[in-house]
Amino acid sequence: GASCLGELLKVNNSLKELEMSDNQIGDEGVLSVCEGLQCNKTLTKLDIRSCGISVKGATYISQALMGNQTLLELWMGDNKIGDDGISAIAATLNSSSVRILDVRLCDITILGVKCLSTTLSTNQNIRELWLYGNDIKVDGARLITQAAVDNGKCERVFFGGEYENDDVVKKLRNILADRERQNASNKGSSKDDDGTKQKPLEELPQQQPVQMASQNDNTRSDT
Repeated sequence: GASCLGELLKVNNSLKELEMSDNQIGDEGVLSVCEGLQCNKTLTKLDIRSCGISVKGATYISQALMGNQTLLELWMGDNKIGDDGISAIAATLNSSSVRILDVRLCDITILGVKCLSTTLSTNQNIRELWLYGNDIKVDGARLITQAAVDNGKCERVFFGGEYENDDVVKKLRNILADRERQNASNKGSSKDDDGTKQKPLEELPQQQPVQMASQNDNTRSDT
């Protein structure tokens, strides 16, 4: 279970990705994972979507982020962390290395977005933010997109639905799209200190992620 994976993270020095989505590990399960994450120096992607995590679990995650400088992708959508949960995570984002944050369907309102926007406006790591399925209103969408523009690094903010059709949001997202294209162009021509051309992340060798069997899979019969 999650406790075993938490212990694995403490000692493993090669694991890059851990996918645990659709398993109801709850707050206690995510606590075990977070304790391992604080010791781990290699994990770059953690997928804990749809795991029954509440604001308590979000607090554990925020504490783990403070002690980890290797995690690049945090996928935690469809967990009911609410405004207090996203506020706790936002408080430690600037101390982390996270570049992609997924908080879709997390019961976040404009109150939580205000806290996240304050962090995002100065954060130098976040490149991609997933927020759709949250009742943040058009004002919240404008606020977070403006923060993404202001920070100078973020390239993508996803809302879905009516928010993306708002004229102000469209204009701000066009700025982000231009930034992404420019960064991609710069990446293609960049070189390492020794004069060799850098490889984009997608060209680097990829290790197969460790997957925790979904509880939904246990109900499926062979055909």
